Amino acid sequence: MASMLNSIFGDPNEPAASNNNLVAPQNNRYGSSHQWLADISSRQQSYVTPEIRNRIQEKGRRQKVRARKKKRAKVYQKAAEVNSRAWVQGNRRVLSSAPQFVEESAQMSRNQMKSIQSVYRCRNVAYEDDAFEEEEERLETLVTSMEVAQLTDDVEVEEGEMVRILNQLKREPKVESEVKAKFGLFEDYLATVEDSRTATHDFWKECKPDFEAAVDNSEHVIEHIEKQIKNIDSEDNLGIVWNAHRWFVYDMTVKADQNNQKLKACLHDLEIKLELLDKDDECPFCLEAGRNSVTLGCCHKACEECWTHWQELKGANAFCPLCRQEDFLENMAEAGN
Repeated sequence: MASMLNSIFGDPNEPAASNNNLVAPQNNRYGSSHQWLADISSRQQSYVTPEIRNRIQEKGRRQKVRARKKKRAKVYQKAAEVNSRAWVQGNRRVLSSAPQFVEESAQMSRNQMKSIQSVYRCRNVAYEDDAFEEEEERLETLVTSMEVAQLTDDVEVEEGEMVRILNQLKREPKVESEVKAKFGLFEDYLATVEDSRTATHDFWKECKPDFEAAVDNSEHVIEHIEKQIKNIDSEDNLGIVWNAHRWFVYDMTVKADQNNQKLKACLHDLEIKLELLDKDDECPFCLEAGRNSVTLGCCHKACEECWTHWQELKGANAFCPLCRQEDFLENMAEAGN
């Protein structure tokens, strides 16, 4: 028990660390939910000091913030996909339109890319603020609605379509309206990738403290992510080798697309690593880490076994022990009497 509590709370001098009679739980180790409640009540009342309770509450706060950051990472990744698809569909429309309609045919995709820019630029609500959920839902709805519109559009994007469309940019169009339409699509695509880059840098600054606070392998994770971001900004990655026999828009778009994919991959990596941090968080019921967990509607986590028993006992009235800590402690005290 001492080693378990030490790993959870990080302080070998805590009174709880001296208790050695608490058996580490195994799956399905309780005969009933009432047996589970009796054990959990004993743990909560016997081993959790006010200081430890505060630490659990603080970890719960960080857990909720991390969940919100993971949501933001998902939105950014989907935004990168929408940006790329908008560019392809816009160019497809230009290729199939009559000269007098090409600029108009590109406008819907250009508007989509401008909307994605607004997603990357919208970072006014702090993760700790409860208004974040409402703001995030708005952004997610915006990106998802564009994604649905693209996927149900008559202009389908097949695998390898980006390469094919890029290749037709090697030659500068001879019709002025087509030049303006294709260059406009490139400008908006590049501007969106640049906004994605800025958003990714800012996002990493917001996430870095989570990894600095972690105990295991934090330095390795920080080094890995910062190397990814540094590579995106490296001279080799940003530099363009010009070819006098190609339209310059081709080489610039190739580079913009490469960076779009790298930024998306970096955000995906960050999302996964944030998820791994949650494995170090103990269940607020049994106080153990590393067990299969479920994410509650409030973004807090609990181990699957404990939440199942809690729901069986409370039914529709089951609540998060971190969000309603006082109510939870009263329940534990009543169960112990």
